[in-house]
Amino acid sequence: PLRDWKEDIPLLSQHFINLFNEKFDKDIKEMSPAAMRILIQHQWPGNVRELENVIERAVVLAEENVLLPEDLPPELGIKSETDKIDEFFKGYSLKSAKKTMEKKLIDRALQSTGGNRTKAAKLLEISHPSLLSKIKTYNIEI
Repeated sequence: PLRDWKEDIPLLSQHFINLFNEKFDKDIKEMSPAAMRILIQHQWPGNVRELENVIERAVVLAEENVLLPEDLPPELGIKSETDKIDEFFKGYSLKSAKKTMEKKLIDRALQSTGGNRTKAAKLLEISHPSLLSKIKTYNIEI
């Protein structure tokens, strides 16, 4: 299967882009790094023909001269930013979503500042007392 030959995917992809450019009179120059990552990370159950079909579809559908993740079929596990946001917030009220995001941002700020609350408050653009209050409210351990 192709998944055993992932190092060949970039070269094969470019070959198929060139082939289908000629066949469909297109001018796709290359594949974006994000699209290539998706192809390389995919666990290809089939052979090279499966990749060929994916590239053919992408070339036909592409609106730009670079293949983008949106040009690849959804079966490859591609989610748009909107889908990711929708999935993250599914079942949340506005209030609970705000709390969840606020807690995550505070956690990240504290991690990136090595637990320094003054620096974390500056990073979050809130006052030090406000940060301390939120740390207490969300029961965040430092």
